Amino acid sequence: MLVLELKNVSKIIKRKMIIDQISFRIDKGEICGFVGPNGSGKTTLIRMLTGLIRPTAGFIKINNENIVTHREAALINVGAIVENPIFFPYMSGRKNLINLGRITPTIREKELHRKVDEVLEKVGLEKRADDKVSTYSLGMKQRLGIAQALLGDPQIVILDEPTNGLDPMGIRMFRNIVKELNEQQNISFFISSHSLLELDKICSSWVFIHNGQLIWRGTSKQLKTNSTNVEDLFIELMDAKKVGLT
Repeated sequence: MLVLELKNVSKIIKRKMIIDQISFRIDKGEICGFVGPNGSGKTTLIRMLTGLIRPTAGFIKINNENIVTHREAALINVGAIVENPIFFPYMSGRKNLINLGRITPTIREKELHRKVDEVLEKVGLEKRADDKVSTYSLGMKQRLGIAQALLGDPQIVILDEPTNGLDPMGIRMFRNIVKELNEQQNISFFISSHSLLELDKICSSWVFIHNGQLIWRGTSKQLKTNSTNVEDLFIELMDAKKVGLT
């Protein structure tokens, strides 16, 4: 089942081509690593995928719904953390999620508290749910962000640099949460990160971009077949770009 489809997507900002005719698909249950150097257009593409900005050309479909012409129907299937999640520090984690749940169209009021308890348990925050967010570590705030992204039962979760600033324990906990959600609920993930070796531990597929263009799309299985790893392939592709071979 197709969850996300991009076809010839471009974005021009201030007369500059930031994203240049990118096309790829993500299937149900896929964990896709999204990789590119700084300034390659990753954040711009993620902002389009989450409906924050519109593409200049091409189309984006989520669960076969066009994100421009049927924005609400498309985004109802998406959970996302774009940059750092923001919560009210003087409120508890539970209270923050309850407030967010009230503006989530798929959650009925009578189901809200059960749903909040459910997502808090999934990210391992049930014992700290009633503590103020100001007392949370960075890793706990990231886990609360994932809980928020799960509130609407999304088909795909989009994460932008989710492990930034996390210590090794926080990174491992994040990785385990993604694996469990993927294995138990078949949720798809699209994860942008500079940490290629960490992504390599959980991703089943990859999208590489450079200067706003797609330069490689493939699976982790293909990497293993070719006896290479994602970091070596990425460096090889970047070196080829520098000398104009691709």
